[in-house]
Amino acid sequence: MGTGAFFLAAKQVAAKRGIGVRFAGTEIDPAVLAHARARGLDDDDLSGVVVADFLTHPFQTKFNSIVANPPYIRHHRI
Repeated sequence: MGTGAFFLAAKQVAAKRGIGVRFAGTEIDPAVLAHARARGLDDDDLSGVVVADFLTHPFQTKFNSIVANPPYIRHHRI
């Protein structure tokens, strides 16, 4: 999830269009979530974020949309 750049952009676009959006994600560093809050995301926005590695976290939810920034490792090592 990082500092929430994708979440914040989606939140702003959704607000302009008058639609609701819910987020889910993973972040391996809990301290980074403080930066996401400082950038404008609130507890409701981050309620679906878990502290975990997304490559190994077993999501039990189906999603309508997925926006991802691939991990910074070579694809054949995933």
